Amino acid sequence: MRFIFKNENDFEVKWNNFVQKNMNVSYVYTLNALESQNHYARLPSNDEFSFLIEENDEVLAICPLVFQKNSENINSFSWSDYEGYIFSPSISEKLPIKIKRSLEKKCYEKIDELARDNQVSKIMLMLDPCTNLYDFNILTKYGYLDTT
Repeated sequence: MRFIFKNENDFEVKWNNFVQKNMNVSYVYTLNALESQNHYARLPSNDEFSFLIEENDEVLAICPLVFQKNSENINSFSWSDYEGYIFSPSISEKLPIKIKRSLEKKCYEKIDELARDNQVSKIMLMLDPCTNLYDFNILTKYGYLDTT
């Protein structure tokens, strides 16, 4: 299992294939949507921290991760739009639930690691309401506050 970041070869092809093949992924996960959000954001932003998880040439999960620095020089993984929230990782719908939970954990651990390494003090994630497959806010399981 390996993490692939946006600056690596074939990232875009692999990401777009994942989005097209998974019914639980809405348009907000497309690279075009990410680029549009970055272009029109009120604060300078980039999604160079976005990553996917691959095993045996199959993408198992994607995680859009947008980095911003606000006027007080606070680093965050957030968007100046969507009330500041970026969408949480998306896991392949084809996988058994136990593997999905394991991949979720790996995604949130990687987000936390990237935050520590880049002095990120604020992470704002939300579940995509069009594709949420949970009957509770799964983000609370990984230490995020429930602001719903």
